[in-house]
Amino acid sequence: MSERISVIVPVYNAEAYLSAALDSVMAQTLPPDEVIVVDDGSTDGSAAVAERYGVTLMRQPNSGVSDARNLAISHATGDFLALLDADDIWPETKLADQANALRVHPEAGYALGYQRYLFEGDRPADWFVRTRVEDSEPGYSPSVWMLRRTTWDQVGIFEPARRLGEDIDWLARANDLGVTFHMVPKVLLIRRIHENNLTGLPETRRAWLRVLRASAARKRAMGQA
Repeated sequence: MSERISVIVPVYNAEAYLSAALDSVMAQTLPPDEVIVVDDGSTDGSAAVAERYGVTLMRQPNSGVSDARNLAISHATGDFLALLDADDIWPETKLADQANALRVHPEAGYALGYQRYLFEGDRPADWFVRTRVEDSEPGYSPSVWMLRRTTWDQVGIFEPARRLGEDIDWLARANDLGVTFHMVPKVLLIRRIHENNLTGLPETRRAWLRVLRASAARKRAMGQA
């Protein structure tokens, strides 16, 4: 029997982008079994956009992306969990390629893939160092993740207190537990780059540094046990 696939989409004031994201979900060659959108206290029309797609729509007061994803996953029924940020886009074979990879590589706790970029406007955002749309590279942002539910249960939820760097923290905790992944050698994410990406904030870079320090401390503690 095929594994059930749940798609998780947190959204906060992304009315301008959400339709493109959900269109890419609906166009998948392997359709998901459920799509859960969590509106994280948006003040724009994001919820109304989601309602047009017949997805499961959940609402919460603005609490951050960690809480939004955790809420959706706590209600998800899938064996595989695919995350998508509301301003990103999937190529049409994304779910099929990763589901197949996880079946072929049972040792992998999750699957990733390559990403390329879609620039908002006529040039990249000021914080972004690349300049060519055709560039692609291995992707690690949540929009390119497909997790086994068993891996999620093993590693645990996104740290609710982390509004920034929560994805790097989760990957670091997975690595510390010895969880391995498979990188699908194919572009599976179109990542939209604009001035409002959280990645571009100086606070995000500081959050990444705190995550790396926490991981180092965990490893030291494990070595002392």
